[in-house]
Amino acid sequence: MNIYILHASNTYNYGSMMMAENFIHYFEAQSDSENSYYVETDDIENTQGRLRSATGLEVITAVPVGSLYRKGAISKKELLLSLILRMRVLSDMAMKMNMVVVLGGDDYTEDYGWRALVSQLLRINVIAGRIKVCFMGQTMGPFYSFRRPLARHFLSKADAVMVRDRITFEYLQKMRLRNIDEIPDLALMPLTREGEAPQKGRYICLFPSELIYRYSKVRSRSECLDFYVRVCQYLMSEYADHELVLLPHVLKPESSDDRVMTRDIFNALGDEVKSRTIMLDNEMLPYEVRGYIKSSEFIVSARMHPVISALECGIPAICFSYSRKYWGILDEGYKLGEYILDVRSSTFDELFQSFRKALGIMQGNYKNISGATKSRVETDQKEIIEKISELSQSFVK
Repeated sequence: MNIYILHASNTYNYGSMMMAENFIHYFEAQSDSENSYYVETDDIENTQGRLRSATGLEVITAVPVGSLYRKGAISKKELLLSLILRMRVLSDMAMKMNMVVVLGGDDYTEDYGWRALVSQLLRINVIAGRIKVCFMGQTMGPFYSFRRPLARHFLSKADAVMVRDRITFEYLQKMRLRNIDEIPDLALMPLTREGEAPQKGRYICLFPSELIYRYSKVRSRSECLDFYVRVCQYLMSEYADHELVLLPHVLKPESSDDRVMTRDIFNALGDEVKSRTIMLDNEMLPYEVRGYIKSSEFIVSARMHPVISALECGIPAICFSYSRKYWGILDEGYKLGEYILDVRSSTFDELFQSFRKALGIMQGNYKNISGATKSRVETDQKEIIEKISELSQSFVK
């Protein structure tokens, strides 16, 4: 089969890369057919090289963004004409694809505005009905105004909409979509090369984000930086025999590069804390990041997928949330709501006090957290394998 993968264009977002490499690795393991995987990206050489290195598979080819379309791109006018006149806009390459897989995240929500959502839906309309389409590991909705019937109409054209949390599933059920199913986040699975990652040291990993202040109640980058520094100082005062690891989880694009905030945090630390802090701002593969997580007492993260990795590694986590996706996966799925601190509803001073409280609760329940999540992770991993196996059989022409 020829499988075209969307939303895996940035392998320097370790969350996106984990979903891509795990989909390819486990689909390949469950499939009886010979498969080729085409990953759409603006970074051809690095995307192909990194995914091949991570999975050990040579059947992965990176292709330019827009390869599904005849002109290498599609305009808003053509999207609308395709909707009204059924004008042909797909490329010859597209017609050789057996399946288009749209990997998760939360692109099909309105958390980041509605215009991008409408554009995504129109693009799916161009593909669906001509090529089999599967949404894999999505958080979707809620949709408002005219976007609700629009989303229902276009999502109903997909062959499968596999969502990663119960909240999304029940929401789409209420929209009367019949092509929906659930699959846990693919990053919950072990990575292909995970066993190669060295484990050493006694760490507490902090994953800063350059984004959270943009969604916080007080939209001040300087106050956000001060907050991170206070968190670092408090952690090192509480854990005198540990080292702090500052580890950015998204390196590209420039507007979302967590290394900028990570470096600013490191430079703002006092000498005593800085002497016990490791800053890892080099480019890595996700399995290398997991090596540090596995050596951690716990992690603190302003990105969601480090927390997903921590679940797979059996390590507790506290996270700073800026979107609804955290609640569907970590609260509804794993009952970890007291460790999700929502930046949208608190000042940074209030957030710091909430962090201290959450850390105290974690310290008192450390073993219980690890034990309770381990069982659920094992159940979710079995479900992922079953769903991917079913998909590999049902999508074969």
